[in-house]
Amino acid sequence: MEVKRKFARSRATPNEDENKPSLTVPNFRLSHEVDPRDYAALAVPGGFHSHGYDEAYRQPLHDLAKRIHGQGGTIATMCVGVLPVAETGLLQREKATSFAFSRRHDNLGRLRELGCIPTPGPIKVSNRIISCSGPD
Repeated sequence: MEVKRKFARSRATPNEDENKPSLTVPNFRLSHEVDPRDYAALAVPGGFHSHGYDEAYRQPLHDLAKRIHGQGGTIATMCVGVLPVAETGLLQREKATSFAFSRRHDNLGRLRELGCIPTPGPIKVSNRIISCSGPD
């Protein structure tokens, strides 16, 4: 069966305020509007819980990650983006890394609690899931 791949398009626009990130990428599709059969990969960036990142820990993202991975897709995570993916169980007994220098959270400890093998380092690839330690 051939799967036709679609890619969500978004336009990146520079911010004029120097105190904000240099790029804004608008979200054109909500997770419940995405058909996982149309995608070969999923990228899950990290974020701060105090700035709306809790959305990544909700069931729609978990379901999307499991469906894309279940059909042979790849998941790429950045920084703490690996934590919601680990919550799905996809990284059980698999190596993964995350941002390790948080003053408030033990991210590698959280990976261990979720059944992963936390491995310090910049990038880990395990079971078609890519994790990286963060912005360094």
